[in-house]
Order: sequence, then C-alpha cells, then structure tokens
Amino acid sequence: MGAKPARVAGIDVRLIVPEGVPVERLDALLAVATDCTVHNTLASEPEVSITLVNPPVVRSDR
Repeated sequence: MGAKPARVAGIDVRLIVPEGVPVERLDALLAVATDCTVHNTLASEPEVSITLVNPPVVRSDR
C-alpha cells in the first residue's frame, strides 16, 4: 500500500506473449502496451467520481 490516504502505490503488468509471436514484433508489442488507453489514463492521475446508485431510502414516518 502507498502513503496516506490509503492508495495503491504501483501496478506491475506482465504480458504473456502467445506462442508464435515473432521476436522481431516484441518491441512493437511493448510499445502498444505502454501507449494503451488504460496505461495513459493511470499515468496521468485521472479524475475519479463516485456515485451511489439506488441508495436505501430512509423513511421518517417510523
């Protein structure tokens, strides 16, 4: 865990390269992975919003 407030300090991603991928394509595979939408989003401290969906209704007539 990271510093306070509690957070994830880092993410390690391991790509499992399927059989048959030519060695000369490995650099391209790594380039695509490091420039994917998820990687770019996590690297830029995205804004996070949290919404309660269907919260319980508190009735005051009891």
